[in-house]
Amino acid sequence: MDPWHRRRPQRLVDELRAVQDSGLTLRFERLPGDLVGWRGTLEVDGRPHFLQVVYPPDFPARPPWVRETESLTEQIVDDQSTFHQMVDGSLCLFAMGTGPDAWAPSFTVRDVIARYVEFRRVADARGHVDEHGHPGPRAPGWPTGVVLQLTPGQRELMRLPGGRGWVLARPLLGRPAFVAERVSADPAGLDVGQDLAPWAVHGPGPSLVLPWVSVSCARWEELVPDVAALDALLAERLGAPSGAAGVRSVVLVEASGDPVRLLWLECPPLPGALAPLLRHEVRVGDLPDQLFARVDGAMGGREALAAWRVVMVGLGSLGGSVAVQLARAGVSRFALFDPGRVEPENIVRHVAGMSLLYTPKVVALEMLLRDRNPTAEVVRFASSPLWDGAPEASAAFSALLAAPDTLFVVTTADGDVERAVNELAHLHGRPVIFGSVVGQAEQGRVQRVLPGETPCYLCVGLQQQRHPGRFFRAKDLAPGGPPAAAGYHQPGIPGIGMDVDAVAILTARLVLQTLARLGGGSPDYPDAEHHHLVWTARADEAFDHPLQVRWEPYARDPACPVCAGGPAGVAEGAPPDLAALVEALSDPARLVLGEVPPIGPSPPRQG
Repeated sequence: MDPWHRRRPQRLVDELRAVQDSGLTLRFERLPGDLVGWRGTLEVDGRPHFLQVVYPPDFPARPPWVRETESLTEQIVDDQSTFHQMVDGSLCLFAMGTGPDAWAPSFTVRDVIARYVEFRRVADARGHVDEHGHPGPRAPGWPTGVVLQLTPGQRELMRLPGGRGWVLARPLLGRPAFVAERVSADPAGLDVGQDLAPWAVHGPGPSLVLPWVSVSCARWEELVPDVAALDALLAERLGAPSGAAGVRSVVLVEASGDPVRLLWLECPPLPGALAPLLRHEVRVGDLPDQLFARVDGAMGGREALAAWRVVMVGLGSLGGSVAVQLARAGVSRFALFDPGRVEPENIVRHVAGMSLLYTPKVVALEMLLRDRNPTAEVVRFASSPLWDGAPEASAAFSALLAAPDTLFVVTTADGDVERAVNELAHLHGRPVIFGSVVGQAEQGRVQRVLPGETPCYLCVGLQQQRHPGRFFRAKDLAPGGPPAAAGYHQPGIPGIGMDVDAVAILTARLVLQTLARLGGGSPDYPDAEHHHLVWTARADEAFDHPLQVRWEPYARDPACPVCAGGPAGVAEGAPPDLAALVEALSDPARLVLGEVPPIGPSPPRQG
């Protein structure tokens, strides 16, 4: 394959013009192997530096190689102490990934030189640290996977010159990591903590109490190259005895630069003469903010979601996945209703796995929601909200219906429950999202009901009966029937988990879009224009092709007994004899004073 400068001559012109227009004193060179590049002198803060810039064969997919030499020769300057020099002598000037410090194919040699100038200034100030996550060959200690997480405020406390103190760290469940619950400074008597109660993920292992010591050094390997040097430092600063009986784990703080450099070293007690020096990682950041950093980059205004509580009715494979998707998007207030447990047949489709087998679904989901959003506020009821045998759950559900900040999500796969919640939500003016998988989970329906604005759940069934060939009709749809009175328990719908998850994602998206529409969600998350969608994994008589999503234009049905505004149970246009019967039975004169039997317990049966 021809080199880049032959295949893309215009790009070569751009590189040449970039040097010409910037006034850089670089000379274009042709090198062996049909490579091209630059050589020249660059002045940084009054000091001359000699550079060689070589374009790789796959430029501009990768950045040019940049080497600094002692003069305009081939002798390369040793910059290994900066952790930014690779084994071939070239400098690592661009971060990995796609962040703001990463290489972009649109960059020219002018951007490369600008990055080199930035590198040189930091290196001259001896401010470089290992930013690649891998210690250089001179870094003290053997790297491990253990992490200690501090907040920015705790790090600032460690800036105190000549300071020292203690870190109280709590373990995280199932992870080789610790979170600093409190950092104290002696002798100032100051401390900075963080509230770990919302995390609810503390591991069963012991907490750590680590000393920290402020030190002054240019390079860690010059201060603590080995265990003996660490023991001597701790004996001097903490008065701790050296050797295996003394303090052998410490966080060192070097605060002369910005950012503060932190190093956690440990020499664990081992039998015999073994004395390995271990190096653990110290991370700084506000964890709740870090968790949603990438979500906020795509969906601003997440904090507005805190004004809403999402009420989940049904936490099967569909509802459980919807709840987790919402927690991952930033929803932080949930009320959970489901009477079931995680059964063996749930495991391969449900968000709860084998570790939660036979756990009540509301308990399992609370754990999963807090695992994704540790600050989540969750209330749970292992019951149907419509079952009169669970007065606590029913009372809580009534309070949620009356609250102005609730949105209901119903995924029970039970038409009776759906119709009952539809009517209750209409009476209280609460928005509802209905999600269901149908057939063998190869089809799904998601409907939004905004009382007084959109068709209600019952309107859809009425219009499907009136116009059977106009709207999508689920294969197992069975309209009608009384509201559920004793909870719900439906046989599981067969199907594979990825199809259920596809419907869950559509349902969760419509929840977020609805919150944005109602003024309490993300202001830049676009709302859906319609209110009822259907999805399929397969093509059949109702769909043109697999994986199709279609919005259906349902209208409010004037005959609907729920949202048409007429007396409950008497639809507009009912037969005259029915209307007359209702009127007659509603006549107050039918009740004669003294002839109304009292309401009370039934008398006992006679044996």
